[in-house]
Amino acid sequence: MKTFIFLALVVVCITITLTGWGNAQTAGPGIITINQGSCPSLSGMNQFPSNSHCFSGTISCSNVHSDVADIGFTFGAQGTSGTNGTIVLFSHGDGTTLDFDNTVLSNYNQAQFGTVEVIWQPASPGGLAPWEQSASGTGTVTTIIKHAACRPATLLNWIFSPGNINDGHIYGSGGKCAEGVSAGSAAIAYSMAQYNVNYLDAVEFLSGPPLSDISKGCGGTDQANVCSESFCHSAPLGMTPEGSWTDAFAYSQQEGAIDRWTNVAPHTCGNSNGSGPNYLDMSIVDNESDSTFHYPATAVSIWVCASPGNNSICNGSNPPANNSAAEADYFADQIAGFGSARALKLFRVDGCTPTNEDVGNGFVPAFYNGTTCPKGNTVIAHDMATECQAPPKHH
Repeated sequence: MKTFIFLALVVVCITITLTGWGNAQTAGPGIITINQGSCPSLSGMNQFPSNSHCFSGTISCSNVHSDVADIGFTFGAQGTSGTNGTIVLFSHGDGTTLDFDNTVLSNYNQAQFGTVEVIWQPASPGGLAPWEQSASGTGTVTTIIKHAACRPATLLNWIFSPGNINDGHIYGSGGKCAEGVSAGSAAIAYSMAQYNVNYLDAVEFLSGPPLSDISKGCGGTDQANVCSESFCHSAPLGMTPEGSWTDAFAYSQQEGAIDRWTNVAPHTCGNSNGSGPNYLDMSIVDNESDSTFHYPATAVSIWVCASPGNNSICNGSNPPANNSAAEADYFADQIAGFGSARALKLFRVDGCTPTNEDVGNGFVPAFYNGTTCPKGNTVIAHDMATECQAPPKHH
């Protein structure tokens, strides 16, 4: 999972007249209430840009524990709706800070995309903020991250539901797209696999989704041969690929987050040995018949940091990897083996620094131009702009 990452995304200015706010609306699978408000000051380096229009509210899901059924959120909308499309951005970890800086947003703005940056906040004083956690009081009840993912699924459905700005909807026309960093990409992947969010035109997963199979990460010894499949790209056409690498599924330094999100005693994840919660049941890939990996309308692009080893195209050194590449590759395998996508691409990224999930600052050998490898943030933004296209209308 994620420590910190910067990308290069989008912003466009908009003036909004709003009616009918503050009423609870069913956006499926939860209930959402939204009001326009001021943009909060946030901890961390990134803030909502000055041209943001911020909206706050709560989401209530029936399948989470009653003591925290509501979670608060704020999203900042930048850009004009109705141009090339709208991109919803989810940040890493608890999702309570912003990973996307103004450069990222302005780049998407120049490409005529609107953006929506999401942060999660307590619905009431003393409440919980992580979108992944659905009960309070450590050990009182084990919580299911998959159930808590009702929250981002509900928000995506509301943002992209039919309507217009005056109806309180941010999306106007064009592509319906989402981008997530580490656990933020899991918010999108859960929505797709478990909550039938099957209408997205493009998704960009940065170092994730890291919750594809939580059971493999908590105490498991499984490894993945990452980038060994035909959907992986590690060199330009005509050049010898840098190839695959071995990555362990076991979480490294993220066990504490899993313990919090599942509301169990510290050090349960990583030492479960089969005695902990049913981690498989709460995973994105839960092996249940109601999960789906058929996304025929969606271009799925995944960007993962490579382990130390062969990086003959981009050169430089690769820091020791965490488990996000293994988990991401496993999710892609479900699409390739048991589902479908309009496009499925997994990109190797070398030289991820300062963290081993920082694909934005790494270098992408698949786009080597004969002299240099471009930075991840450049090609991720280009890939999104290329893939985030609404399907043609048939008359």
